[in-house]
Amino acid sequence: MGGRFLMNDLKEMLLADLERLVELVSMINSYNGSLENLELYDVDMFDELMGEYVRSEGAWQLACRVAFGKFNPSPLCDYFGFDGYGNLVSYSRYEYERMLKDSIDEIVEATEDVPLQYLPEWMKEYEAERSVCFE
Repeated sequence: MGGRFLMNDLKEMLLADLERLVELVSMINSYNGSLENLELYDVDMFDELMGEYVRSEGAWQLACRVAFGKFNPSPLCDYFGFDGYGNLVSYSRYEYERMLKDSIDEIVEATEDVPLQYLPEWMKEYEAERSVCFE
């Protein structure tokens, strides 16, 4: 992408729109997995994803991932993911937002390693507008 001013514009846009930020992290991970530590899942997906996990790894492994992780299935749990050891961790919406906002520089830098066709449609539009400004 390039251009310090434009990178700051992108950061501001992403910080103002959590849904776009989450979508961008997911698409970058689909391409190269470089932001795996920042991709969480909505707690509503727990049964589906953990059902798949139990079928492939077994119930014992799931029990271990819960026991050794920091998973708290409370009403405050909006998201879940995995720590560096593969254990389950739960997050509130506030914690997830904070984690993404604290990692905004890493996220924006990661966009430079991903071809445009693998980024969200709104990102392609952003790039097109930006290129018109500098022609």
